[in-house]
Formats: sequence, structure tokens, C-alpha cells
Amino acid sequence: MLRTTLFLLALASMDLRAQWQLIASGDQLPTATYDGCTHPDGSITVLTNESTALGYYNSAFVHSIGPFGSPLEDTVHITSQSEPALAARIYRRGTQDHYFVTGALLDSSIVGFENRSFVGEVDNGQIQMYPHGSRFHEGGDGLGFVAGDGSLVYGYYHFQDFATLDFNFRAVRHCPGLGACDSSLINSQIGTGRVQTMVPLADGTIATIMPAIHQGCSPSNDGIVILNQDLDTLNCLPIPIIESGMWNTTATFDDNLTALRLASGNILLCGVYERIMSPDWWHPVAIQRLTPEGDLLASRRFYNSTNPAITMRPGIMRGMSPFDEGTFAFAYADFAWQSSPWPYMTETSNIHVLRMDTALNILGEYIFNGDAINRYHFLSSVVASPDGAVYVVGSVYDHDADDPMPKAWVARVGPEQFVSVPEVQQAGFSVFPNPGADGFHLRMANPLRGAHAYLRNAQGSLLREMALTNVQTWIDACDLPVGLYILEVADTDGNRTALRWVKE
Repeated sequence: MLRTTLFLLALASMDLRAQWQLIASGDQLPTATYDGCTHPDGSITVLTNESTALGYYNSAFVHSIGPFGSPLEDTVHITSQSEPALAARIYRRGTQDHYFVTGALLDSSIVGFENRSFVGEVDNGQIQMYPHGSRFHEGGDGLGFVAGDGSLVYGYYHFQDFATLDFNFRAVRHCPGLGACDSSLINSQIGTGRVQTMVPLADGTIATIMPAIHQGCSPSNDGIVILNQDLDTLNCLPIPIIESGMWNTTATFDDNLTALRLASGNILLCGVYERIMSPDWWHPVAIQRLTPEGDLLASRRFYNSTNPAITMRPGIMRGMSPFDEGTFAFAYADFAWQSSPWPYMTETSNIHVLRMDTALNILGEYIFNGDAINRYHFLSSVVASPDGAVYVVGSVYDHDADDPMPKAWVARVGPEQFVSVPEVQQAGFSVFPNPGADGFHLRMANPLRGAHAYLRNAQGSLLREMALTNVQTWIDACDLPVGLYILEVADTDGNRTALRWVKE
């Protein structure tokens, strides 16, 4: 008992803010960080883009950063000022210092979207560019994968008709040192370009998962297009419906897709979806676990319980990242916009970083609370590290800063920072901010009959008791000392759940 008490007191006295670390920011990096990949030593290599005062990107870089913020020597400038670029995604291939980079070369001399897709091969600090020579839709290349033969398989949108803004979607295999060694037109006249994802299947085929396609792939206009190794279309499967809305509408994934293939051969798929609930069009996020045939095995939805109409987004470039065969990192933002971070953003936003298992149970959560510090966080990617940490990359706009431009942002959340208890999250409870100063919100996914909350200190003394009549309740802690507290929630059926909260 004494040992347990001493441990709790020691934990209560820790400065938990040191458990997550700002690895790099606008002082070291350009305007925006789009994607990253980690290495066995816990370091990360990130893609950054630099913009002018008007918000147009004109330079792209590859930066390698040590696991605790120490910059490594190699910084690769992807393009020159005479050939502006937007770098979207990075893939590690083989050993450290070897990467694929995808994005677009921007033709600033032509009004419109006369841009060319590219793949860059980065080897030991040098880059070789391979333009594809097609019109490019901003943000149009999706998340792909490095195949077993070392090639990069991915897809991108390009304009079919500039006047009508109809898009084609093309799957590409890029072979190192050769360029595009295979290419296939998958869909035409799509109507709009959305962020899609590609993932290899256990039988050697490739699943291209696409929102908002309009060629009869499925009644919902979302589809899992199955390709062979030559990128020929074999089949088209519907993506399962997430939920129903008003006026007999059904909701399926709308944008920002990321897919992971599990050891079982099944697929995890996350993205944003549109839920029509009068008078608002809600935009929550969801994760589905699917069979390779597209059958739904499990799903989990995330939305803002206090204001469900708030727009939410998973990581735009990478919403999920695996730790191992059984667990993965997932992150989403609320108050997030679909577009890139623009100057003079007036809102604040919060980023939720989750550690989950493949059964879609939440094992831990950390929240970057932009509301509390008057900041707008733009979430680009979440990247799991072999040491159990999670890197969150994107941009941040500090409303209290003198400089109105967004800044690149790379943060590392250590494994010890995920303080949530699995049973709590599965039951639908969360507390935030955690750690906090003046108090915290207790949020329930669903109201419980006759629920009460009891706040105790580390010694077990009861400090607060209150009835829970709403899905979210503020619990004031202004007069309490710094330390660890236990929050117990009980209902009339005898169910009890314990949560930890730290005041700093």
C-alpha cells in the first residue's frame, strides 16, 4: 500500500507537459509540414512546404530530425525557385536516407491548375525528379505503398476537362531509376478529386479505395476498385454505409482516406463522412474494419458531442499509422478545414491522438487543446514510432503571435502521455484537458441513467460529487492543489468506471 501511494504521489508531482515535446516549429522549418516517416532509432524524416505571404507554396524540403528534436545534417531542397513544388507524401524505402516523395510541380506561369505530378527519389541527401507531365488537381495524389519489389504504387487525379473540372484517376507504378513503369486509367469523369488510398492485399491484388466516384461502382458512389499487379481493374466493390441521416440519406466516406492492411488480411479504413442531419451537414470521422471483399466487420465513429455540426478531419495526408500487427495510431482534429492552413484563421482547433488496437478499442488518448491556448492546429499526418511514441505533423497558427502566418509544427507524444484507461474509452468516457489547470470536461458518448461523478485525491478522499445530467459536464478544480486525481463515474445499475486526471 505504501509503495502504491508513493508511486501515485510521484506521478502526481511530475510535470506531464515534458512527456510530449515540440520537436520542430516555424523557427526551424518552413510554413507547413505535410507528412513524415519514422526510423528504428525513433527519429523522423518530414516533408515541409514553404509559402509566400499569399499562401501559395513555392518550395519543398525533406528534413531529418532526431527523436528528441536534435536536427540531423541532411536537408534536401526538392526544387528550385524557378520550379515551385508542393510535396505531399513521403515513403521510406529500404534503409534510412532512402525515400520516395510525391507531389506536384507548380507552373506559376499559367493561370489555373497546369501542374505536373512527380515522384522524387531521395538517396543519401540527393534527389532525382521524375515528372509525370499531366495536369494535376491540388492535393490530388493519394496515399500509396512501397511494394515488395521496391516500386512505389500510388494514384493521382488529373483534369479531363479544365472547363467542367471533371477528373480522371490514374494508378501508377514507379520503378526506382526508371520512372513510371506502369500506368492505368482507373476512372474518368469523376466529377471531383478526393483524397483516396491504395493498399496491397494478401492475394497479391491491390485495393484502390475511392470516395465520390460516379461510374456505377456502387449505389453509394464510393468504391473499392481491385487491381492486379499490372494495374488492370478486376472488380469494384461498394464501401459499407457508415450510418443513415435525414430524408432517407445514407452516409459513406467523403474524403481524406487512409487504409492499413492487417496481418489477418483485413483492411482498416478511416476518413471523413458527410452526415445529413437537419439543418446541418455534419462531418464526423470514422474507422471501419473490412474484409478484402468489402464486408463490414466493425466500425467506430468520432464526433464532437457538444456540437456535432463541427467539421472534423483525420490526418489529411495520413490518418493512421501502425505500431505493430495489433495496434496503430489514429488522429483527428475538430474545427479543422478541408483546405490547407491559410493565414488569418480565426478559429481554434483541437487534435485528438489515439492509440488503438485492430478491434477498434481505444487504448489511450492525448488531446492537443487549441481552445485552451488560442491556437489553430492543422493536422496533416500522424506517424507511429517504433518506440511507442507518436509524431503529429502539420501547421499551427498562434492567434496571440505577432506573425500572422501559419508555422510548421512537429510534436512527439511519448507512450507515457497516453493516460486514458482502456475500459473508460470503450465505455465512451473521456476527460479533457488532461493535464489541466482550472478543471476539466467529463464527456460521455451516451447519457447514463442516474449517473454521478466522484472526484477523489490520490489518498482516496472525496472532494467533489455531482449528478451527470448532460453528455458533457464541467468539473471545477480551481481550488485544488497540483497533483493526480481519480474521477469515478457510477450509475444506478451499479456500473463503475475510474478515470485519472492530472492538475498542473
